[in-house]
Amino acid sequence: MKPVKVITKAFSSFLWVGYVPVAPGTVGSLAGAVVWFVMPYKTIRVRLPVVLLFFLIGLVVAALEEKETNKKDPRNVVIDEVVGMWILFMLIGCMYFKDSIPKTATAFVLFRVFDVAKIPPMRVIEKIHGGLGVMLDDVVAAIYSAIVVNLVFFFL
Repeated sequence: MKPVKVITKAFSSFLWVGYVPVAPGTVGSLAGAVVWFVMPYKTIRVRLPVVLLFFLIGLVVAALEEKETNKKDPRNVVIDEVVGMWILFMLIGCMYFKDSIPKTATAFVLFRVFDVAKIPPMRVIEKIHGGLGVMLDDVVAAIYSAIVVNLVFFFL
């Protein structure tokens, strides 16, 4: 396999996490959560550029994987779930797992529900051609989840 393909597959599958046989999107979301909480430098000033970089990488590698497999949003592409989780954690202010276990668990479940349910306009966004459609529907799932999580934990 050519080095470019290996790199594309490594990034798009988040170091091959996307190749697990069962529920790769859920496993990818979980992997993203784990990496988020073990990542050093717990400030938005440092994390935001990392998230933006991975979003941009995701645009490219998701498009390349779609072209390679001739499938829209291939199952093994989970960088979108990872970036979605990271955006969600930024929007709900979760930087430290030990301080926010209930919020983190709620966010994870809601993100998966919104990502799978494809509540409007997610279905339309998902149909956007190439990596943008793959990445944006998870950004919307993150925003929907953040709204619900922030409302729930504001009123609790």
